[in-house]
Amino acid sequence: MNQLKISSKDSLSGNYLIKFMLLFSKETSAIGLFSKKLCNNQNKIIGYNLVLLPNKEEYPFIILKESVHPVHKDNYLYQGRFAFIKSTFEIGEKYILDNLSNHSVWIDEVGSLELKGTGYSNLIKKLIGKNINLTITIKSNLLEKVIANPYLLFIPQQQISSFNPPFTIHKIED
Repeated sequence: MNQLKISSKDSLSGNYLIKFMLLFSKETSAIGLFSKKLCNNQNKIIGYNLVLLPNKEEYPFIILKESVHPVHKDNYLYQGRFAFIKSTFEIGEKYILDNLSNHSVWIDEVGSLELKGTGYSNLIKKLIGKNINLTITIKSNLLEKVIANPYLLFIPQQQISSFNPPFTIHKIED
């Protein structure tokens, strides 16, 4: 049976990177995707890199929307003040699917893009049909909505009743 573990970023507050990596390292056999914050000299967020776990290979992933050159605008997905590099989602998906055998999967983070059917949405749809444990982090403002109906992120509403096997949800507490 699939298990879905959900953690809000707020429940891992403080040094989020350390707490996420500590929880990830407790898994005996896990692979994952982590969004590593990038800051400038004034400690302002300027973007994120995608980190493939456990090998820690990094790829440019998210930049400030204002940094996107108009010529390249179609290479990005947009959410709030950020622009997400579409091809980096593909890199993450390929890494997970190519290395899935006997692993649990961790994804940081799932949110508004997935609710729109973009971002990691396709990857998660592919993972749901597999017999794996899936751990995701999600922004706190979406947490209760997803816990109440996690299928919102992964499966069109009309397909929920036919989904098999169901998954169990575990909310990760600090």
